[in-house]
Amino acid sequence: MIICDMAGTIIQERGIVYQVLHKSIQRFDPKVTLSNLSRFHGYPKRDVIDHFVKKSNVRDKESMVETSYDWFKQTLHKEYRTNKDVTLIHPKVPWLLDDIRSQGIKVCLNTGYDKETKDLLIDRFDLDWVIDDSISSDQVLSGRPEPYMIHKLANRHGIKNRYHIVKIGDTYTDIMEGHNAETRTIGVLTGADTQCILELAKPTRILNSVMDITTLLE
Repeated sequence: MIICDMAGTIIQERGIVYQVLHKSIQRFDPKVTLSNLSRFHGYPKRDVIDHFVKKSNVRDKESMVETSYDWFKQTLHKEYRTNKDVTLIHPKVPWLLDDIRSQGIKVCLNTGYDKETKDLLIDRFDLDWVIDDSISSDQVLSGRPEPYMIHKLANRHGIKNRYHIVKIGDTYTDIMEGHNAETRTIGVLTGADTQCILELAKPTRILNSVMDITTLLE
C-alpha cells in the first residue's frame, strides 16, 4: 500500500492553505506571521488554530476556535473550488496512481484537512477512480504526526505488515507520521518543506516529485 498526502504531494495549491490559515489566525491575533506557521506544516488545521487561540488573550477560547475554523474552511473551500492555480502536481498523476494499482498495490490518500475539504479535492480532480481509499484527520482520534490515519487505512485493507506500507508526503510531519506508524517513508520536494527539513525527519528516500516513484517500482 502507498499512502499519499494530498496538498503539496499530489495537488499543487501554491501555499493557499497556509495563506488562508494565516488570515484566520490574524483575525484574533494580528501579531502572528506566516513564518510562525512553518513548524505546523502537515498538522490538522483545526489543531493549529487551537494552538494559537490558547496563546492569545481571547476570553472565550472555545468559541474563537470554532469561529476561526469555520471561517478558514469556508474561505479555503471557495479557493479550492474556483482558483485556477490549484492543480495536480502533474497532469499524469491519475495515470500514475492507476498504474500503481494495476500492480496490485493499494493506493490511498490521507490529509490534515477535514473530510469535507478532502472530498472536495478528490471530486474536483476526479481521483475517485484511481484510489482505493482516503481518510482525513477529523476521522480519527488525532491527526499527524500520530499514526492513526495510517493504522485505520491498514486495518481497512487487512495489511498487518507495516513494512508493506509506504507513506509519501512533502512535510516533516508527514514523514514522522510514517515513522510513528512504522512504515517506510518517502519525502517529495513539491510542497511545503525543503530538502533540509525533510532530511531531519530521516525518510527512507527523498524524491523530486511523486511522479518519480515509478523508478522505485520497476
